[in-house]
Amino acid sequence: MYSISFEIVGEARYTFLHNNYQLFLSKAYCALDKEYRINTIVKKIELLDSEKLDQLIKLIEDFLHES
Repeated sequence: MYSISFEIVGEARYTFLHNNYQLFLSKAYCALDKEYRINTIVKKIELLDSEKLDQLIKLIEDFLHES
């Protein structure tokens, strides 16, 4: 079972047994990083000229067909 038990009282922090806070925090940071990277790529793709866009699409298609 997944549980997050974390309490902050003033400056003191208390964690509890079977606490999955760090696990979920790490997963959230990874997801946020991927989303940021994808959004950055999309912005760059939008600026490509037609020829470079066609090359990129071909490269992606070839990569996906290999998987």
